[in-house]
Amino acid sequence: MRLFSWRKRDHAVNGTAKVSMYTLSVCPSCEKAKKFFADRHIPFSYINYDLAPVEVQDEILRQLEAEEIQAFPLVRIGDQTVQGYDPKRYAKLLEEQLRSSEAS
Repeated sequence: MRLFSWRKRDHAVNGTAKVSMYTLSVCPSCEKAKKFFADRHIPFSYINYDLAPVEVQDEILRQLEAEEIQAFPLVRIGDQTVQGYDPKRYAKLLEEQLRSSEAS
């Protein structure tokens, strides 16, 4: 995929944006989301909902319901939440985080 290839060396590598995800182990969109961040060397954490213990699944469901999220992956970049695989939105939020950290 050539889209966003120029962003592969994002300055967000230095941890300017905290990225975390809730995913499913068998979800193609979830794998694409993980690849998006991995290809750009942006650290992220994730929990596969379907492989998590029941207590963790319950907590994830509460969070999904509170944010009215109905699809995986759920991606958090800083304090922003993105539902599904949306590379344009990811890039925009990473860029905003970078600008915000440079202004500080």
